[in-house]
Amino acid sequence: MSAVAPDANARLAPSQRRRLAAAARKRVARNVDAAMRASGYSQNRLAPRLGVTQQALSRRLTGDVAFDVDELAVIARLLNTSVESLVKRGR
Repeated sequence: MSAVAPDANARLAPSQRRRLAAAARKRVARNVDAAMRASGYSQNRLAPRLGVTQQALSRRLTGDVAFDVDELAVIARLLNTSVESLVKRGR
């Protein structure tokens, strides 16, 4: 799947935009989960450092809810990685 230019994204049907957004949420969730495992962080340990409950973190890690940029910055710092590595494709 190739990156979609911002102007091309505006021409997508709402259902296509929703599918792309869901795929991005799930990709970021997988990357965060992999980084957590590599660093030995559990949901119970990471959630309070993000200021969310374990249940809220779980919803983010399943891709149901998107991580916000501030959360990704904190996660990257705690897990000794970059925000870029958390959002990139093909981790």
